Amino acid sequence: MVQSLGYVPLTAGTPIRATANRATPTTRLGAQTVTVQAHPSNAGVVYVGLADMVTATGVGVLGVIPKPVSPTTGPFSEVTLSLPLSAAGLDASAIYLDGTTNDQAIVRITQG
Repeated sequence: MVQSLGYVPLTAGTPIRATANRATPTTRLGAQTVTVQAHPSNAGVVYVGLADMVTATGVGVLGVIPKPVSPTTGPFSEVTLSLPLSAAGLDASAIYLDGTTNDQAIVRITQG
C-alpha cells in the first residue's frame, strides 16, 4: 500500500521529521520504502538523512535532492530508501529532511 505523508514544510538549517504532518510524528511508522521528492516550486536543495545529519559535512546525510530546473516540467528528483525484503523494516519517523531554503518536500511510503 502506498501512503502519502503530504508536503513537509522545510525551514532552512532545521531538520524536520519526514512524518511531521502526522498527528504523532514521533511514533514509529514502519515502511518498506520511503521516497522524498522535491516540490515543483522549490528554490533550493533538500537533504534527506538522520536526526543528527550535518549538511555541511555530509555526516548523517542519506541523499540530496536538487531543486527542479523548471517548476512545470521538472525534472522532479527524488531519493528512495528501501528495504525490499522487509515489509516494515524502515522507520519513516527516523528520517529527517532539511533544506537550503524554506521549501517543501513530498513524502510517500510503501508498506508491505
